[in-house]
Order: sequence, then C-alpha cells, then structure tokens
Amino acid sequence: MKLIDHPLYTFKISVTKLSDLVWNNATNFQLFANQFYSWPHDFNRAVSDEPHSDFRSDLVAGSSMNVYSQGTNAIPATDANYTRLYKRIYYTNLLLKNAESFAVPADIAVPVAEAKFFRSMSANFFHHHFQFFP
Repeated sequence: MKLIDHPLYTFKISVTKLSDLVWNNATNFQLFANQFYSWPHDFNRAVSDEPHSDFRSDLVAGSSMNVYSQGTNAIPATDANYTRLYKRIYYTNLLLKNAESFAVPADIAVPVAEAKFFRSMSANFFHHHFQFFP
C-alpha cells in the first residue's frame, strides 16, 4: 500500500506492478513458455533466410544466382537472425529469472525445463551462426 498525502485528504492505494500479475501463478508460466514451441526450424524454414537455410550456401540459389552462391555477400549493418535469436534467449532468461522467486518451484518445473531447453537451442544456433555466445 502506498500512502497518498494531499492537502485536503489522505488515502491509501494499492500499487501492483504488471510483472507481479504475469508471474503470479503456474498457469501464466506455462502460457509464457508455450510461445517457445513456435521457434524450432522445420522444412519450410530450411529454404528461407534462417541461419541454417540452404539459400545461405552455394547449393541452392532459386531461379537465379544469389549473393551467397555468387560469393558477393557483404556483412550487413543489422541482422534479423541476430535480433531474433537474441530475443529468444532474452525471453527464456526472463522466465527463468522470474521462476527464482516463485513460491512453489515444483509447480513450474515443466516451463522452467522448457525454458532451459529452448535457451540452449537458441544459444547453440546463435553460436553456430555468429561464432560467439551472447
């Protein structure tokens, strides 16, 4: 409770952080962890611009040669793969950080294990693509 002092009146209000509402029960941990399952690579992504895409080699070039098959690719100023993988590691760490203060750790054992797995997988992809760990 926070005490608000005003010249005409004094009252108390309850101040609740949004993070207290999100991380207050096991169901919310599981709902947050469910997003991790949209991250793994599948066949459709293997031919898109993902880190392990065949288009990033000289094996597949589509209907015309691309910068990878020509050997003319340059280092870009920004990289969507870097940003995407970094965000994934951040989200898993966010769940793990909030799990440390959860009242009943056994209730969130599954989402914590999922977060550790997907953090490891994302860090592995990050390392293979950029040759260092974030």
